[in-house]
Amino acid sequence: MSDRTPAKKGGILSRVSFMQWIALVLVVLAVIFVLLNREHVSVNFFGVTVSAPQWLTLILVFAVGWLTGVFTMRRRHAAPKA
Repeated sequence: MSDRTPAKKGGILSRVSFMQWIALVLVVLAVIFVLLNREHVSVNFFGVTVSAPQWLTLILVFAVGWLTGVFTMRRRHAAPKA
């Protein structure tokens, strides 16, 4: 008797799931985004001026918009149907 397990056929590319490929593409796009938006920008908000890298500013604005959408959708789904 042998304790050998048969070797899996195919390389590493065949063992990566579709969702892992999507995640890899998104990471590569995020790195490119950061590299292309490294300059500092000044943002004025209610009299307060903040200087930050442009990529950080854009990600924060995206996060605020996304959270607004999440909270808005929760409220709609939670409302009783008449």
